[in-house]
Amino acid sequence: MTQLVSGLVLPFVLDNIPVRGRLFRLGDIAQHVPSLHGQDNVVSRSIIELLATGAVMASELKNPDVDRDASVTLQIVSPGPVPLLLAQCSYRGNMRAYAQVEGDADTVTFADIAQKIDEMAAHFAVTVDYGTGFTPYQSLVALNQESVASSVSDYFNESVQIPTYFRTFAAEIDDELQCGALFLQTIPEKGDFPEDDWQRMGLILDTIKPEEILPGDIASEHLLQRLFAEDTVRIFEAQALKFAAPDTKERMTKALLSLGKEACLEMLKDGPIVMTCEYTGKQEVFKEDDIDALFQAN
Repeated sequence: MTQLVSGLVLPFVLDNIPVRGRLFRLGDIAQHVPSLHGQDNVVSRSIIELLATGAVMASELKNPDVDRDASVTLQIVSPGPVPLLLAQCSYRGNMRAYAQVEGDADTVTFADIAQKIDEMAAHFAVTVDYGTGFTPYQSLVALNQESVASSVSDYFNESVQIPTYFRTFAAEIDDELQCGALFLQTIPEKGDFPEDDWQRMGLILDTIKPEEILPGDIASEHLLQRLFAEDTVRIFEAQALKFAAPDTKERMTKALLSLGKEACLEMLKDGPIVMTCEYTGKQEVFKEDDIDALFQAN
């Protein structure tokens, strides 16, 4: 697969207090998630928060064997104007994301996404998959009316009962949608610590300006040292993040083969078959000669 853009998730701990964290930084996301259409709105910010959550969780998976591509997939299915939000990050840092939007994305609020219509309520599922030979397991996260990030914070604080802060940042810089996030969590096995210290962590996050944490001139290590100047910061090796473009044509030809030749020829009566990859936006056109060659080869 082709690597398209780089980012990072940087693990760290504060040695003077029992707190660990992850810094997430990623470049122009909209360029590599065509369904976002390059816009800064609730839909794009929700995808950013899903990707940040997936990257943080995937970076914490316990060293899978090299032949397993362990991954974390997060999806929100909604009866509202955004039927599907999906993001996936593998243990190796390969990412992909997609947003299905019906209507004008700029008018959508997160309450619209999280709403209940008739008997169907929006649900947020997190699936961890270690690959072949392992059974994936899934958790359902309660959605609040504010955002993906606040829903994730609620999940850790209330369900897992580990005090957690999760802040995301996004802005359009030079017509590119940049994003960053900070994830802080207490380390229960190291015991309790003064509530004042935990509140101080929240104040630090509340005072961060987007231009500080978004990809730019400030190195990630220097940023952490600056933010936590009163603490002893120990930084670990960064996990590289990249969008990876799958071989879309191969996947499309498999889909056509699964339909069968007669069904494909029936579709061709309305003109060439045009297929679009939801993740990359790439289109492939199949004409009658292409279909004949495809089924002859198989």
